[in-house]
Amino acid sequence: MRKKRIKKEIKEPDFFIKAVNWFQTYIRTHLRLVIILSSSVVLIICLFILYAWHEKKRENELQYELSKAAVLFRQSILTGNESYLSQAEKIFLKIAKEKEGTLSDIARFYLARIKEMRQEKKEAKKDLEAISQSSQSSILRDLAERALRELD
Repeated sequence: MRKKRIKKEIKEPDFFIKAVNWFQTYIRTHLRLVIILSSSVVLIICLFILYAWHEKKRENELQYELSKAAVLFRQSILTGNESYLSQAEKIFLKIAKEKEGTLSDIARFYLARIKEMRQEKKEAKKDLEAISQSSQSSILRDLAERALRELD
């Protein structure tokens, strides 16, 4: 009895071969559907890749804008020129509105420092408190807390 069962199992194809045969017959009978589904999957994968590439490119552009605004902020501190400060403020506002995350928190931190320079201490304190509570970056939270201590 046992030998018959073993011989029967040996004569039958294994699971992998059965699966391959089933897929081949399914593809032959439903060729149009398989082509449509596979092209849809390829298209979706390409769209995800393009979206990730676009987001990375946009992130790099925002980092460049942030560094440009930081340079303008430093120049306004060194020279006392109000036009540099207003240019930096416009860029920081744009970054803070456009994207959530660390870049937005950095831009909001700079905006709070600008408000502090313009003697708007209550708004600056409110912004710094929000940054110290909600920022994902521990360094930025620490900087916001230090700036809050300087304001008091």
